[in-house]
Amino acid sequence: MIHAGSAFGGHYYAYIRSFENDYWYRFNDSNVLDIEESDIETVYGGTTPSWGTNAYGANAYLLMYRKKETNNFKTVPDNEVPRIVHEELERQKALKEKQDQRRKEAMMTIKLKVYYAKQYQEISIRKDKTVYELKDELR
Repeated sequence: MIHAGSAFGGHYYAYIRSFENDYWYRFNDSNVLDIEESDIETVYGGTTPSWGTNAYGANAYLLMYRKKETNNFKTVPDNEVPRIVHEELERQKALKEKQDQRRKEAMMTIKLKVYYAKQYQEISIRKDKTVYELKDELR
């Protein structure tokens, strides 16, 4: 579902892909037209002002999903997925691994406030350290 316009007015239409012939169609009131897949890219911000405004507001508004079943499922081979998509997935995977590692490290660390010589000092130490190692760190 796409909304073209602003919060004060506009128009709704839909892009739907057929499972029978794999074509995309634009459903707009009483008109149904077949479109190119590249036309769908224009609904994600676009480069021209949207209906009735000076703003770039023709954006995907509501996404609808279909349940995967054997009669409506299409597999896309890896070699048909653009390289930039693979790179983005790898980047996100590396970022998640880094975040998971930081979270794991934070869960294994305890922070203590130590008061000595009329001053507070914060010290961080891993939870798997011994009391003797903590004492050495405090010294």
